[in-house]
Amino acid sequence: MGAATVHEFKDKKSFNNFVTSNKFVAINFTSKKISQSTWINPMFSKLSEEHPEIKFVQLDVDEISGMAQEYGVSEIPRVMCLRYLEPDYESDCANIDELTHFIKKFGELAKAPEANKLTD
Repeated sequence: MGAATVHEFKDKKSFNNFVTSNKFVAINFTSKKISQSTWINPMFSKLSEEHPEIKFVQLDVDEISGMAQEYGVSEIPRVMCLRYLEPDYESDCANIDELTHFIKKFGELAKAPEANKLTD
């Protein structure tokens, strides 16, 4: 396992540049205003340690306005996995086991890009 790397951005341009330059990205849409958001952050950081093949991003929707709407996110917290800029998986983070399972599957896809869409 490597060191945790969860990227955070303060502006839309930096965020978009990062997402468009990486093939496999997991985004944690969060808000400091919503208490449910805080408990997912340590798990997201742990998953980033376990899956260095995925680029992990934590995005506070209050800091960069409009990003939740741009990605069709209506509930916070929300984790979305993008493969080649296309959504492959979304979770409302209510079930950590499910989220962990799909991040693992997403990591397998990142290691074998020719694989099909994420399904189970």
